[in-house]
Amino acid sequence: MQHYISWVIQSKRLIAPTANGWVVIKLGQTKNARHELSDEIFFSSLATLSGILLLTLLMAWLGVRRALQPLSIISENLKSRSPNDRRPLKTPEIREVTPLIDAINNYQQQLLNNLQTMKVFIADASHQIRSSLGGIQGQLDVTLQASDIDDIRSRLVNIRQQHKKLTRLTNQLLAHALVTHRSDSMEPQSIAVNPLVEELLTVIVRDHAHTQIDFSYTAEADNIRIPGDKVSLKEALKNLLENAVRYGPENNQIDIILRPGDANMLEIIIDDSGPGIPAHQRRQAVQRFSRLSADASGSGLGLAIVETVIQAHQGSLKLDRSPSGGLRVVIRIPGARL
Repeated sequence: MQHYISWVIQSKRLIAPTANGWVVIKLGQTKNARHELSDEIFFSSLATLSGILLLTLLMAWLGVRRALQPLSIISENLKSRSPNDRRPLKTPEIREVTPLIDAINNYQQQLLNNLQTMKVFIADASHQIRSSLGGIQGQLDVTLQASDIDDIRSRLVNIRQQHKKLTRLTNQLLAHALVTHRSDSMEPQSIAVNPLVEELLTVIVRDHAHTQIDFSYTAEADNIRIPGDKVSLKEALKNLLENAVRYGPENNQIDIILRPGDANMLEIIIDDSGPGIPAHQRRQAVQRFSRLSADASGSGLGLAIVETVIQAHQGSLKLDRSPSGGLRVVIRIPGARL
């Protein structure tokens, strides 16, 4: 077996009284020994690095587990909570997790508020519908027992009126549910207000062309745009115009004014010549199913729909007295641009 040796030779000349001449130092090592030494150094370093890496991973795992422990506690608390448990989550001692707990509690409170609003709305709606259906059923029972033709005709007219009220109530309930849902999940888009108002006005003028009602429309600026939801805003303006027609006199005068206000505000003003709303009842008028008098024939949802839509657009709704003595409705919506 041959052994290859690597040599290192160093020579130096010495000059001294007792020694004079060249001194040669030879250092040799076989290649096998060199390879064994290099392998020993490599595997020793590898073992050391592996140990350091494993220790680092263990410390990192312990650190992550320690850091995520509050999240595990929150997860277990959420899993074990009853659906009827409305208590907020407790704030942990670790300050870094406090914003997460606050966000969860805030979101939970919003859900509870929406759920409570839905429960109240469903209870009110079911009561209103049952009352209307009960009235129609009573009229039908009496009509079936009547024998006089004129009496039957009169009662059928009453039944038709009750049916029209129920139809309007159902439409208003669906419209209110629609705008409430869209308000909660609204993604604002740019709305061209002028064409929207002109389209609504065209429809309502066409539907009341056979009446003595006069309409006027004034736009102090063209191409006004606002961020919002077109469907909801259209429903709100439609309810305002229908209310102006419904509660106004036969020779009603309805004026619609569209103008830009201060601080990028859009103002929509609707005046009518109706009886108006007394100042002390204006707050009550925008509440759901609120009728200001026993003789009122509406569903009590029109202005409630309008206020829901305007609030979703971060705007304001104001009821006032029109120049003709009727009702003036002033809507102000921010974000208007020309």
